[in-house]
Amino acid sequence: MRYTYCRQWFRGKKRPIDLWDEDAARKAHGERRPYTVLAGEPRSPVGFIEITKHYIGVGFLDVELREYLSYQFQEHEPGKLFLTMATHREFQRNSDFVCRGTTYFFKTEGVVSIEEEDFLAGTKSTRQTEADVSCNWEQYPAFNAFSPLLRVERKIPLSAK
Repeated sequence: MRYTYCRQWFRGKKRPIDLWDEDAARKAHGERRPYTVLAGEPRSPVGFIEITKHYIGVGFLDVELREYLSYQFQEHEPGKLFLTMATHREFQRNSDFVCRGTTYFFKTEGVVSIEEEDFLAGTKSTRQTEADVSCNWEQYPAFNAFSPLLRVERKIPLSAK
């Protein structure tokens, strides 16, 4: 996977802000200062990773550069990240309008809250269940070792409740 570095991914304009060279990104990574990694081609990335000291956000982009899936990882132990939130969005036709969204909130002890929202119908529902969240743990990545964070599929078995 090709990586490009920048200060930030501008979601509204669907473009990177302030491209960085690899040395600048490596330095920021080593000091745990915020920066962003683009996965794929810089003008049409398949995703981005926002890296900060104790938080990593991952956004997956469709061909229209809309963020259809996002993951939020929090550092719960030194060097160990836990996936605390995942959001899936559906868009209305070829627009940027989100018509439906589902967000999963994960706790380390296995409690999962699920929020589903239909923006067209104006409805929202919330439910709670349990899951084996052992697959939600990731190592804080070494520089350029981002592929574990870019896994779209995360097999989290939810219990019926």
